Amino acid sequence: MGDASDNIPGVPGVGDKTAVKLLNEYGTLESVLDNADHIKGKLGERLRDNKEQAVHSRALAVIDQNVPVDYSLADWRLTRLTDGLPTLKKYGLNTASERVRHIARAHGPVETQEQPAQESWQAWETPENAQDVTEFAKGAVDLAIHVSGADLSLARDDGRRMQITTTPQQLDMLSTAGPLTMEEALHAAAKASDQKGIAAHDAKAMFHRMRNAGAPIPPLAWDTLIAAYLHNPQEKSFALQQFAAPDACGVSDLRRAQTQQLQDEGMTDLYNDIELPLVNVLYDMEVVGFPVDKQVLVELGQVFSEQTAQLQGSIYRESGVGDFNVNSPQQLGKVLFEDLGLPFRRKTKSGYSTDADTLESIRALHPVVPLILSYRQYAKLNSTYIDPMLRKVDSDGRIHTTFDQAGTATGRISSNEPNLQNIPVRTDIGRDIRRAFVSSPGHVLVDADYSQIELRVLAHMSQDEAMCDAFNKGQDIHARTAAEVAGIAMDQVTGQMRSAAKAVNFGIVYGISDFGLARNVGITRNEAKDFIARYFAHYPGVKEYMDKAVRDGYANGYAATLYGRRRRLAELKSPNAQVRNFGERAAMNTPIQGTAADIIKAAMVRAHKELKQSGTGARLILQVHDELLVEAPEDTADQVAKLLQSCMENVITLCVPLISDVRIGRSWYETK
Repeated sequence: MGDASDNIPGVPGVGDKTAVKLLNEYGTLESVLDNADHIKGKLGERLRDNKEQAVHSRALAVIDQNVPVDYSLADWRLTRLTDGLPTLKKYGLNTASERVRHIARAHGPVETQEQPAQESWQAWETPENAQDVTEFAKGAVDLAIHVSGADLSLARDDGRRMQITTTPQQLDMLSTAGPLTMEEALHAAAKASDQKGIAAHDAKAMFHRMRNAGAPIPPLAWDTLIAAYLHNPQEKSFALQQFAAPDACGVSDLRRAQTQQLQDEGMTDLYNDIELPLVNVLYDMEVVGFPVDKQVLVELGQVFSEQTAQLQGSIYRESGVGDFNVNSPQQLGKVLFEDLGLPFRRKTKSGYSTDADTLESIRALHPVVPLILSYRQYAKLNSTYIDPMLRKVDSDGRIHTTFDQAGTATGRISSNEPNLQNIPVRTDIGRDIRRAFVSSPGHVLVDADYSQIELRVLAHMSQDEAMCDAFNKGQDIHARTAAEVAGIAMDQVTGQMRSAAKAVNFGIVYGISDFGLARNVGITRNEAKDFIARYFAHYPGVKEYMDKAVRDGYANGYAATLYGRRRRLAELKSPNAQVRNFGERAAMNTPIQGTAADIIKAAMVRAHKELKQSGTGARLILQVHDELLVEAPEDTADQVAKLLQSCMENVITLCVPLISDVRIGRSWYETK
């Protein structure tokens, strides 16, 4: 039958059943081939035509046990285990590379042919006890530290380096136990560095390991992951081995290269003043967590489940086709577009598209469609938010999310496991989830939210006179936009006119099209096209800014924020028009959204510092894009609110004022 995975051809048309039948009847391959003339039909013909190929195929499949071997296994003992590391790295075999490194270190310091950037690295030192680690770390002016699996490595600025290896379960037969536990070594290194600071790759994760080991958290002198992110935020991976040797020497070497790199790119101040101190801010926020009332989540889950069940019954009745799986796109598509005859938008091999856009486009055509949309909403609230959050509530009654400082191209911070930044806010039932996020006893939540920060940044960067004037006068920017575009007084602006103006204001730097505007606000495409044209006529500075942003993107190959953060625009070199269009939108949007992200980060660093100095006991617990949440003792709430507002509004001076709306409540819901 052959073996396609090993490129063994066998006899064409013979599968496992036919092969087994032939062998049962004739006993051996030779016997089958000898009797091929007596086998009738196509099978006999194939056997006769492929005799040589069948014999050759078996030869390929059989392990030859008669190869002359003139050496013993002892002759092939590896004395330099890491000689193959450059080849492993070249082909991206990172897991194998790490295993080889670990085995090598477990058998003692082994030099590698992969030369570090600093040629003066000395041989690896192996500590006998925690005191050796302490003395090593104390003697360093700059200490790099890295943990990889069961290995802890340290590197000093004078070229000395130390390796501490513990024994992971899977390598017990290949490695020897280290003299120290990871906890003991981490504690010794951290305590010895608590005044001078350390360099690390992903320092926030390192700090959590130190905390779990009962070690103090030392000052942070450098984080190579954050510097790599600043250099190119669109890297697919920020793992240390993507940039340097995955040990403390690699961290130290990378730090030296990054120092010059950031200076050349004009991002040294951004790194030192915002991104590096933000690591400690986010670490503290992760440790503190957000108090949660589990009972509220449980009750909401029950309500959502009941609503889901009721809606499912209503869907069955309105569709008139009996029971079916509402969660199955195939079954739902058949009901909507075949049984009910509704118009469909797309059809693929797997069936009709039943995504949200499709259902919204036919919402008014049949009463079952809005029921399906509501059903999905309730079902998603349970599966995406309620159930995962209940699982994530820690023993301290808090949810400890993880903040990703290097997860977006624009500089925004993201939240994971669970994502607290993605809790729905546009619907009443979604907002209800925020009732579960509460303050601890004796405390309240102080919530500060920037007002239209991206539009204020746009006004500053474009220097458009009309837009700047509206913000400086404290006017409703959307109403003024609608009034100017329509040529009427602001008090004559209707709700629909303001909605259209708002859609353009917020969509303009994303390259909003007449089609997109028409769909968003319910007007015709010609009306939308005319609105956008009149918008640019009244805000010429905005149009000039957008055009210049695209020109600069093509000329420089990147877009930059007010703080100097860069996003590379490789899309602008693409031969594909759609990809280039995306790059042009990124060129327009990155300076605006990126600057807004820089501002909120700078405000976080400032607020974190001032809250600590205030002695109020208040602590940052969450950031959601343009919003900061602080948990404060009840008797300090007003003081904290003023402090937080001041930090946010005075962190940078623009040509228009930054405004933050501050509210106090016992739950996140109350603050909104």
